[in-house]
Amino acid sequence: MKKIQFLLSFSILLLSCNENNKQNVSTENQKVSVDSASKNKRNVRTKLINWQTIHLPLLENVCDKYGIGNCIIKSFKAGQMKQHFDDIYKKNQKTLGDPVWIDAQVINDLNEYLFAHNELSGVRFCFGATSSPQKSMIFLTPTIGNTPPRDEYRQDIKMNNPAFMNYNFTKDEGDRFHESFDNFYRHSNSEDSVPLSTKVWFDKCVIKYLSSLIKIEGLYLDGIRVYFAAYFKANEAKGQIDPNQSTVVIVPTEYDSISKEHIDNFEVMDTVANYYSKAILKSGALNHGQLCPNECN
Repeated sequence: MKKIQFLLSFSILLLSCNENNKQNVSTENQKVSVDSASKNKRNVRTKLINWQTIHLPLLENVCDKYGIGNCIIKSFKAGQMKQHFDDIYKKNQKTLGDPVWIDAQVINDLNEYLFAHNELSGVRFCFGATSSPQKSMIFLTPTIGNTPPRDEYRQDIKMNNPAFMNYNFTKDEGDRFHESFDNFYRHSNSEDSVPLSTKVWFDKCVIKYLSSLIKIEGLYLDGIRVYFAAYFKANEAKGQIDPNQSTVVIVPTEYDSISKEHIDNFEVMDTVANYYSKAILKSGALNHGQLCPNECN
């Protein structure tokens, strides 16, 4: 949640009695503001609980074994996985793995598109690269099926003035981005190949969950941030073939009017975590999507 910041300034030219009076007034104002902030936090928590009670059982009905309950990880583990990626991959490839922010409009419109087409099973977060300048990227592709999912390149996903533009690619465009990613970072055809995933798949109920969460009035969520991350051991995700294989971590964001930035909000994830009875999980993120390789087309 946003932390309220107070800016207090006092002139050294004021008389001490006036200074004390100002401090007293300031203290009272702070108390009122803190009380208001606490009340607002309780109200938001109530909204989350109500949303959990009404909507999460509905989401559970459309989710299979790859769904929401299987995707929650602890926030500290998410941080460890992000750092692990930086330590073993990014330190030698500075242009690899910058976080990607995806605005709420994209999540909401993508959710509507996926559920308007029953044949679609989910979405792949695909890794690619641009050559000028050389830089890693993420683009989104719908899928059909789930064992494994098959990429379904489409160009008819309508978005209403989105900030994130990496969707509606043709297969040729996607292949070129994948090829650049392989040439710059994975080196799959060399002895120095790197165990970077090329795609991470999530069931469409995960997108539905994120869209529903974003739409909760009073949470002020404005999108998600997608982090490159890496596992520490084998058998942590479906399709994983290397203990240090890369993946993604997804975190909801809110807009901070002071810093003018989209800041991570791990706290809201505790609602779904509590629903699925994750022990001592107070906040978290989304992970555990299917990895390619080895779960590819």
